[in-house]
Amino acid sequence: RSITTEILEGRGIGGKDYVYLDMRHLGAQKIMERLPDVHSFIRTYLGIDCIDKPVPIQPTAHYMMGGIPTDVHGQVKGGDAKDQDVIGLFAAGECACVSVHGGNRLGTNSLLEACLFGKRTGQHLLDWLHEAKRSPLPAEPLARIKERIARFKAAPGGETQGAVRRDLKHLMREHCGVFRTRELLIEGLEQLRALKARFAKIKPSTNNGQPYNLDLKETIELENTMTYAEVMMTGAIAREESRGGHSRRDFPKRDDVKWMKHTIAHKQPDGTIKLTYSPVALGEFEPMERKY
Repeated sequence: RSITTEILEGRGIGGKDYVYLDMRHLGAQKIMERLPDVHSFIRTYLGIDCIDKPVPIQPTAHYMMGGIPTDVHGQVKGGDAKDQDVIGLFAAGECACVSVHGGNRLGTNSLLEACLFGKRTGQHLLDWLHEAKRSPLPAEPLARIKERIARFKAAPGGETQGAVRRDLKHLMREHCGVFRTRELLIEGLEQLRALKARFAKIKPSTNNGQPYNLDLKETIELENTMTYAEVMMTGAIAREESRGGHSRRDFPKRDDVKWMKHTIAHKQPDGTIKLTYSPVALGEFEPMERKY
């Protein structure tokens, strides 16, 4: 937040959108002993040797919070008021939300989460498989996927997924980044609608065939990413408080009376996002204001 504040207030290096990370005082020996990967990454991607030059940096997304709602055994829950199980679907690790982190997780806790709930889910599956019931399938299980791919093939062209992906990254950094306001988020949603219109023109390349078409794969991933972007901004507009990684400049205080709850997003048949909420299961320690 401090780095973003410096940039937003015009104190980035040369007025640009970055500040410097200076490691020169560590010396070559310590950098190569303790930070060889960092040294290598900086040389590879920026062409800078951090031993004798400062490194331009800016905030970026490092990890995800929230995810697929599950119980402690990895069983995916419906996320609605009935909280019914999604039969045959399990999730563990950073894709899942078991509600153990709060509004912001501690560093490296995702690794512990993957180890713990990965093991618990695997052990549970061994027992579940003996009595597993098949979920009912539609008459043509692949029909929806085939229709999606056919839609991409029928696109008029004139846009590339690389260009739309780049602009989506810029949109999310500017409108749903470290600091948020209602005005910024609503502007972001409007820009996302324009990006969706551009996305509809993308026609993936067919040069490398169907089974290993990386361009098709990346186009599908981009459409999924745009859906998550809409979910994030819609949920952020509704949550009129600041909590953990969600910082609203127009609502800077945490509000446990109204917002001690999980946001659940449901994609409706018409493509819109519906929000519902589920209570937070409080443990032994009562949440308190962070004062350090």
